[in-house]
Amino acid sequence: MATLVLVKGHNLSLKPGNAEAEKYLTRVPFGESVVCKVTRPRNPALHRKFFSLLSLVFENQERYADFETFRHEVVMRAGYFQEHHHLTGKVSYVAKSLAYESMDNVEFSQLYDKVCEVILQYFWPDITRHDLEEAVLDYMSEYTP
Repeated sequence: MATLVLVKGHNLSLKPGNAEAEKYLTRVPFGESVVCKVTRPRNPALHRKFFSLLSLVFENQERYADFETFRHEVVMRAGYFQEHHHLTGKVSYVAKSLAYESMDNVEFSQLYDKVCEVILQYFWPDITRHDLEEAVLDYMSEYTP
């Protein structure tokens, strides 16, 4: 199944947003319906800010030696996990994927806010959300081109 990029035009119309979408839509007869799963692409700036937040906190903590373990724990503490029931009756939990295609911008923004809450509760309880945001922006300006 093709993933098409569509752009909202005048009068609520959707138009092809790239060559692949245009090629696909030219093969659809006039008046025929197509079914689409609609997501809004994630904001790349928020994606960078999120991973800068995680990197900053990871570099300034001593509980976790591995970034991926840290990231998974924080994401799960924020409520973004899947529960797996094994045949043995055991239940395990796995952090949800943060891949672009697995989470739209609205859900990712909510995750960012919840991860900030987790960080303020478990890692840096003595600072405010404003101070955390300022620290992330400082970190980004220092470590991102």
